[in-house]
Amino acid sequence: MKLPAFIARRYLFARKSRNVINLISWVSMAGIAISSMAFILILSAFNGFEGLVENLYNTFYPDLKIESAEGKVFEFDDSLQSILESDEQIAAFSQVLEENALLLFKGRQQPVTLKGVDEHYVQVSGIDSAMAYGDTFLLKKNGRFFAVLGSGIDQALETHFKDPSSPLHIFMPKRGKGHGFIPGSDFERASVSVWGAFVIQDEFDNQYAFVPIEVMRRLLRYKREISAVEVSVKPGLDVEAEAQRLQKKLGPAYRVLSKYRQNAVLYRIMNVERLAVYFILTFVLIIVAFNVTGSLSMVVIDKKKDISILKAMGMPDNGIRNIFLLTGIYQALFSLLSGFALAALLILAQQHFGLIRIGGSGTFIVEYYPVAMKAVDFLLVGIIVLVIVSLAAWLPAGRAARQPKLEALNIR
Repeated sequence: MKLPAFIARRYLFARKSRNVINLISWVSMAGIAISSMAFILILSAFNGFEGLVENLYNTFYPDLKIESAEGKVFEFDDSLQSILESDEQIAAFSQVLEENALLLFKGRQQPVTLKGVDEHYVQVSGIDSAMAYGDTFLLKKNGRFFAVLGSGIDQALETHFKDPSSPLHIFMPKRGKGHGFIPGSDFERASVSVWGAFVIQDEFDNQYAFVPIEVMRRLLRYKREISAVEVSVKPGLDVEAEAQRLQKKLGPAYRVLSKYRQNAVLYRIMNVERLAVYFILTFVLIIVAFNVTGSLSMVVIDKKKDISILKAMGMPDNGIRNIFLLTGIYQALFSLLSGFALAALLILAQQHFGLIRIGGSGTFIVEYYPVAMKAVDFLLVGIIVLVIVSLAAWLPAGRAARQPKLEALNIR
């Protein structure tokens, strides 16, 4: 194998007898390099957006969420509290009570999903880092209750946070009543001040508002009932494994959802999109591989005399095949490294200098296209390219191996 590899390396950059063959070879290598670079760039952009979406969702959703297996609410009893407090893998947990409500502020009204949470909520979510108005995520201070609104709700109501003279009124239908959202005797009512607003993304900003869980229980006339317990696990732990472990510990009365299962549709869509990207770009590489077949076929024709001499010297057909197969693989490796280097430089430049901006300034949460390199992408792209090129090179390499021994020397 050493001799075929040595000859293949010589053929890689050696000048051919006709300039057109040199040109075809370089075009073939450039096609692989550009395709590999594009493959990595597209996957890196996908990684960037995927990471951005995950960070946004992780700001709102906890690592684990415990719900009742039956019914909308359940009682947070002493046994459940004891299990959670004694679990060494749990960093923090928070009681949550969620229901639809109507907010009224100076004549303006807005239906929302009202989420009552306790003082531990900031430990299980990243909501504190998403505050756009207001110092921190705060719902209680000096005996007073406050609300934190999504920025879309805040804009719709035109609230003035920290303005005690303009309370925010909350209306919620009394349990067992089936009337519409018209403030009256069939509604429970509470008033709080607006502390601030958070910005995550429209899905949350236009839907959710937070109040202390005490306010929610008073509106719903609950004592210890909650909708869910939101849990954060200690850093470095596998969230899916912890969800399964905690599920076994709590039993069938509860349902434990990891952050992936809480957003199963989102993660399924992202996985399908990634798979589609691989299929499309692999198809492009297959098309580019036809150039490899063509360029190697031209090299085989150009090296006909060399093939005959090598056969006359006793090199077997497998050796001849390996020469041209390795020539194609070396071309792919050189092209891959060139494409990977260019892709890495462009990605680093985008990360540090923001070469490409996102259109519609001010309408998106980031100004520049997010990109992120992953070693697994380079590995998978490298494997895909080498497999495709190897298959593309097999045909001309086989043709070279089948060439008669002395054909090119015109000896009869």
